[in-house]
Amino acid sequence: YAQSKSGAIDYNDMLIKEELAVIERINTLEAEFATYDPIRIEPALKAALRQTNYSINVLENVKPFHGNRKFRNETLNLLYLFKKQLEEDYPKMLAIYKLSDDEYTSVQEKEYNEIIQKIDDEYQPQYKKFTDSQNAFAAKFGFTLN
Repeated sequence: YAQSKSGAIDYNDMLIKEELAVIERINTLEAEFATYDPIRIEPALKAALRQTNYSINVLENVKPFHGNRKFRNETLNLLYLFKKQLEEDYPKMLAIYKLSDDEYTSVQEKEYNEIIQKIDDEYQPQYKKFTDSQNAFAAKFGFTLN
């Protein structure tokens, strides 16, 4: 990428393309959770994890933009967080959905809600770091984010 405003815009767009591809898969996964159907949730979880691993691989092989590491690194940190959640938290939620009506109690409901809260509590500060780094990158190279 050229060290120019247009090069910086192209770099930004490349990072965001990978971030949005992951977000899209996670949004699909969360929509499938709303169906309460493990048969629909499981492939959506696998697809989200597959996309996340792919996007991490892409970004790990991208050099920082002319010494500017923060935006790339915060984008990667966000994707690493998603990967951890897709490997640890979402499978626990899926396991709860797989319980029979007899096995599902207020204990599991509380656990499920705690997992959702944990995901959000981890996501919010990392997303802020990501957007702050993107805004700083855009400001440094003189372009406006849409």
